[in-house]
Amino acid sequence: MFEDLAAAVDPLEIPVSGAALAELAALHHRLGVRLAQAAHRFAESRDWALDAAVSAKGWLTAHAAYSDAGASRLLATGRKLANLPITTDAALDGTLGSGQLEMILGAIRNSHVEKFAEYETTLIPQIAALSASDTAMVMRHWKNVITSEDEPPTEPPPSLHLNNLPDGRYALNGTLSEDAGNTVDAAIRLAVTDDVDGEPERTPAERRADALTEICQFYLDHHASTGLAINHPALIVKVDLEVLERRAPGIATRITGQPLTRAVLDRIACDADIHRYITDGAGVILDFSRRTREISDHLRAAITTRDGTCRFPECRRTINHCQVHHVIPWTEFGPTDPTNLAALCLRHHQILHTPGWAAKLLPDATLIVTTPTGRTLTSHLRPYARHSPTISP
Repeated sequence: MFEDLAAAVDPLEIPVSGAALAELAALHHRLGVRLAQAAHRFAESRDWALDAAVSAKGWLTAHAAYSDAGASRLLATGRKLANLPITTDAALDGTLGSGQLEMILGAIRNSHVEKFAEYETTLIPQIAALSASDTAMVMRHWKNVITSEDEPPTEPPPSLHLNNLPDGRYALNGTLSEDAGNTVDAAIRLAVTDDVDGEPERTPAERRADALTEICQFYLDHHASTGLAINHPALIVKVDLEVLERRAPGIATRITGQPLTRAVLDRIACDADIHRYITDGAGVILDFSRRTREISDHLRAAITTRDGTCRFPECRRTINHCQVHHVIPWTEFGPTDPTNLAALCLRHHQILHTPGWAAKLLPDATLIVTTPTGRTLTSHLRPYARHSPTISP
């Protein structure tokens, strides 16, 4: 059916030229408009049912290799353009570029298509001379004006779901209001940290996840507290003492019964209040007492005052984002005193409890970190060291 078009495309060689790229992009845009028009007519004809598809979208995913989202966008574009003749003509003759058309259609709700059609004659010539970003600004203004004429929409209540997965991880999803979303977005962007030399490289999504965890940990640490005291989150773990102190094999579990990895258990035990519960075979508590490994407020103040920031090499997270880390784990009989304690932000506290990483604290409080590849990174106390960490191959 389109043999001539295919014959023109197949041997096409595009020169490395800005002019050629711009010209081809314009042709691609016009072809995209034609495709959206055809998809809309196909959806209206219901010919997709002849192939036993349940919808035009389903037909596009099954027979035209579209994703669900891509099929939805194509059909939405065609549906809107069918009611916007001036916009369509401007897109086809090159008056509107692909970015401008995207901003226009993206700002128009389905319920406002007919309303925008009343403004086409005035708006399209003005938008034609604008960039895509300026077009978006104009359309936001138009949308606000039109929306204000409607009855105030009922905004659905915010929601947040945190579901525990079978492998012990959690799935987080939800919907926030615009103001709440802006607040959360700003907080996460502020809390995101870059990777430092020697760390595993993280994706942007992993950085955001770590940032959200740190924000929550910061709140738990400082909620209703004063001074340098830290409130430890209440996380109940069931573990035999011999397993905790590595004197016997075994596993630890959360109170819900989910198993904990050794790395997670070590990090929890590193800076937590540990209590002892003695139970009989039926689970009845026979005795309860607190163990004496807790880091006192005075000791915590001494460590945070000495270190000033996270002690991981190259990290500059401020002290109020830090936890106190046992360099030699308490479960391996590391002492709870300044010779064995260092301030670490949540991100680097987790890293040093990851298999393959190791650390050593020297008498002058120099912290030496060894990566899984065997490299060493050295962190001196900030007041006495103005240079970057020493890294050995």
